[in-house]
Amino acid sequence: MIPGNLRSVVLDQATPGRLKHIRPVGRKEARGLVSLVYRQVEAEYQLVPPLTLHSAVPELMAAVWGVTRESFLAGDTSRVAREAVAAAVSSRNACPFCVEAHAMSLHGAGRHDLADALASGRPVSDPALQPLLQWAAATRDPGSPLLKALPCEPSDRPRFIGTALLFHYINRMVHVFLGDSPLPGLPGMGLARDAVRRAAGKLFMSGLASRPVKPGLAEGLRLPVRQDGPGPEAIAWAAGDPHVHRAWWNFHRIALGLGERHVPVQTRILIADALEAWTGGDMGLSRGWAFEATRSLPQEQQPLARFALLVALASYQVDDQVVRDFLAVEGAGQRLVPAAAWASAMATFRIARWLSHHPEEGFPGGI
Repeated sequence: MIPGNLRSVVLDQATPGRLKHIRPVGRKEARGLVSLVYRQVEAEYQLVPPLTLHSAVPELMAAVWGVTRESFLAGDTSRVAREAVAAAVSSRNACPFCVEAHAMSLHGAGRHDLADALASGRPVSDPALQPLLQWAAATRDPGSPLLKALPCEPSDRPRFIGTALLFHYINRMVHVFLGDSPLPGLPGMGLARDAVRRAAGKLFMSGLASRPVKPGLAEGLRLPVRQDGPGPEAIAWAAGDPHVHRAWWNFHRIALGLGERHVPVQTRILIADALEAWTGGDMGLSRGWAFEATRSLPQEQQPLARFALLVALASYQVDDQVVRDFLAVEGAGQRLVPAAAWASAMATFRIARWLSHHPEEGFPGGI
């Protein structure tokens, strides 16, 4: 296995060229909270672009790392199953970067059959995982009967739901700031693609899936977070795990604060109404609906509102022109990551409320 610090150096050198529109804080430049989070990420996972793209907003990056660590990495819930859930959600959201990344992770864990199936879109043959992956794909469908019972042990429920929701958020951010593959040159490589994916998974991921991560120790979550009452409806599903609950409570608080500081109130209301009417479907290829929906706003707000609306409901439609229109507004550069994160989080919390309406416990004998 490649040593953790060397793995991070390689990723640190490759990341800036793959990120679009922004430059993350480098490892050598990191100070304060960013430095603390980077050190823990290096020790327990790896400095991947979907995390480092948040580094210009330290409290946001710490909150994203908190929900990543406590939902996706920590505890004794099957890491292979969580990787598979991440890939299934990413496939449903048409995020090839994330599907590829988690297929690589599964190769690193030795699950080549599962990795190849998920990367290619073929049915998964593992009977123990099939119901869980069907549930993960159905999290975009609030009326699906598959949501009525999460096929896992009750103690694993918060981590599986947290993993699914995390990637509904991450997929949107990746659509805006990253390309189609975590490895340059992978698309279109034909038969060599699987070999490269397996080699990369072994190089960067081997051993990570078996490395224990103790719950409740995420950097940035050690300061007291006021928790009066059961918490927002959007995180009701996490109540069974205090560490997952705290991490998502903190992320919810940070995300709402970003909206209050960086997104005009008229835009927040418009997007809240749009999300309330959304039932998980795709918005199609045209962006005309976004222009029509934002036409009534003051002209200077329309580029930000279109950007945020697309991120929330159709992040696959965010291209360079949408971002350029956003950045043409004076002072918008400092708002790009916060606005994208806020819109991604609001869509994620909309999905979370659907899942919170299905409180049934998982059935014994699941993953």
